Amino acid sequence: VDEAAAAAAANGKDLARVLDLKRFEPVLTFHFRAGTFSVSKIKKNCLMNIWFWPLTQWRLPLKCTDAKLSDPNPGLRVLCDVVAGNYRRCGDIEKCSGDRLVPYQPHVSKVSIQMPDNMNEIYGTMVYRLKFMNFFVPEGGFFPRRFQAQIRKEDGSKPYYILSTGKYVSMTPAPTSILARLLYDGTESLPFEGNPTFMVYVKFVLPSDIRGLIRKPPAEYQRPASSVGIMAPEGFRVLGIFQAPSDLGRTKLTPEGDGAAALSTIE
Repeated sequence: VDEAAAAAAANGKDLARVLDLKRFEPVLTFHFRAGTFSVSKIKKNCLMNIWFWPLTQWRLPLKCTDAKLSDPNPGLRVLCDVVAGNYRRCGDIEKCSGDRLVPYQPHVSKVSIQMPDNMNEIYGTMVYRLKFMNFFVPEGGFFPRRFQAQIRKEDGSKPYYILSTGKYVSMTPAPTSILARLLYDGTESLPFEGNPTFMVYVKFVLPSDIRGLIRKPPAEYQRPASSVGIMAPEGFRVLGIFQAPSDLGRTKLTPEGDGAAALSTIE
């Protein structure tokens, strides 16, 4: 995986390489092809799996149907058609499902498809397309990344696993998934009341996991660290950023001897 490109995309430096899913009516399209020679065909009834990363973010429908079929409760809709290849057809998908990777958990991040029985074999320069529709995107969003896919023979033998290429896929988090607030110790007047300078402590919960810096990673796992930017309101200037005191957030007493209500439930 091109980690440097992913980092540039995440920082907004190369947005042309990122597909940002739309929160309403999202569509994901995958182009796929087989090997160069006819001995490495993708044949009818082959088994395909696609993993939607991050695995703990997605809650895809368990039910999955061909988009060409009429169904009042279709679940995940999948359409398979031909991009490159004369007189070819992908056919009608009859076996498809969303799968839980961990039983009894809400996360559904894997799609299993059996290629159509009436599909023409694909190899060489032929390209087919799978289009996924009618699914919910993760509320927390996620940073630009690749998806994974695997193709196997009908009996489950000869699996071939690959990362997606082309654009990185990302999702902007919903506003309601970002949690942040100012921490106030109750011993001084609130900021923004005529003071030229003041200290503000911010506690926030990110909607998506970020990775820390690995100082001595193996050569094959070199990657940049994630970073977080906080923009000051218009008209204000940040004089410095400091580590919060270790006791910040613990219950303190006001001059009157009462517990600071604002912090009574913060640990």
